[in-house]
Amino acid sequence: MSLVDNVKGLLNMPKFNQDQIFRHFARLEKPERITVLEKHRAMLFHLKNEKLPYPITEISYVALLFAIVHYREERKKLAKHNYDGLSLEEIGELTAYEAKIYQAKHERPSPKTEDVMKYWGTVVYLKNKGFSFSNIAGVLEDRHDVKVSSATLCRVWKRMQELEKLGE
Repeated sequence: MSLVDNVKGLLNMPKFNQDQIFRHFARLEKPERITVLEKHRAMLFHLKNEKLPYPITEISYVALLFAIVHYREERKKLAKHNYDGLSLEEIGELTAYEAKIYQAKHERPSPKTEDVMKYWGTVVYLKNKGFSFSNIAGVLEDRHDVKVSSATLCRVWKRMQELEKLGE
């Protein structure tokens, strides 16, 4: 079956089957979706270079379907593997990937952190003006009815600085 036939087949796939594929994508965790989108981008560039007789929007749509299906099949194969036949490098990659998925599923901000983030601009402004975390906690409580400890403010401040460094 040629590439053009594959693309045509995916474009003419029943809506129900396409919906199933996209539901699978919607159930993935964020790191998994990012991986699928990276595969989509690579597939899109590959399909674009093939000079297919379809508009780019349809080619992009098919590339996304290909990427989701390919990712799902890849995960099924990995799930069936036992570690006996894998090299240390492959085991390391699989373990790192599983750790990322676990972290994404279990990393939820605390309600206090969410409250602090609503007024993060105020926190940054006051901290840059020389206020202590205790004073900032008092301001948040007085002005915004947000009860938060200075320890929580300090923890969130350090976490945001770490994220800033990663972004640079």
